Amino acid sequence: MQIPFNTDDTIDYPLLNEGIDFLVRTSLHGIYSNGTAGEFYNQTEVEFDKINEMLAERCKRTERAFQIGASHMSPIISLERIRRAKALNPQAFQVIFPDWLPMTIEEQILFMIKIAEEANPIPIVLYLPGHAKTKLSVKDLEYLSDHIPGLIGIKTAMITPDRYADMRKLNQRMSVFIPGHHLATGIKEKIGSGSYSNVACINPDAARKWYDIMLSDVERGMLIENMVRKFFDEEIIPLASRGYSDPALDKLLAAVGGKIPANTRLRWPYKSADDKQVVAVRAAARKILPDFFDIQ
Repeated sequence: MQIPFNTDDTIDYPLLNEGIDFLVRTSLHGIYSNGTAGEFYNQTEVEFDKINEMLAERCKRTERAFQIGASHMSPIISLERIRRAKALNPQAFQVIFPDWLPMTIEEQILFMIKIAEEANPIPIVLYLPGHAKTKLSVKDLEYLSDHIPGLIGIKTAMITPDRYADMRKLNQRMSVFIPGHHLATGIKEKIGSGSYSNVACINPDAARKWYDIMLSDVERGMLIENMVRKFFDEEIIPLASRGYSDPALDKLLAAVGGKIPANTRLRWPYKSADDKQVVAVRAAARKILPDFFDIQ
């Protein structure tokens, strides 16, 4: 779920309402708030509470699964977010490790024990972005899994082939969520259970249909992935190399797809994509991924 901002950096709540209403009508398995694209790191606690109350109300009314991102760079703020949001009864909380200092395994355990105790009985998904200061091996994740019963999944960055064997074992212990444009590979290699999908930014229903194809005919799913990765390699990764952040790119993808009510604006001080980039990337996407625009 993306947060739209006005030109004065206030949240555009009417547009956010439209976005949530749209998402609950899609075929997605669930909706989650306050991930990277939700800019969890750059909002006040009053805004955090209001955003998640809006999401929870819509999802409960429509019987949609939802997850709340309680992540923050501060461990205290992350814990307080869980304390306040627990009453909304999401299906899970997503957290990151505190991100000012790298954490030892002992510190990771201390953090996760407290987080899981506060969230109980709501389970935890641990988000491990590629830029995080704390780097974990598969053995570290297995150790966390052994000591934190409430940890039911991880969201991870790209997985290279040399790690496939270890990730298959981990995927038998907990859910492993991988980047959306590599999801067919994840299903084929049994290294991933699903995705908090960047591809769904373009068209949520098309992303869901692609997922269903992966499960029924993985080779056909791989053919679609080849086209998706071609689009990302040619249009999105070059923008990342020019300093556009993941949330900027996710908002760009939503604008390119034109399905999700949102805008491309990131809150100060971060750089946003502009209208010319949206037009250019949309033209490329329509050429490479025409089916993603046709599915309603």
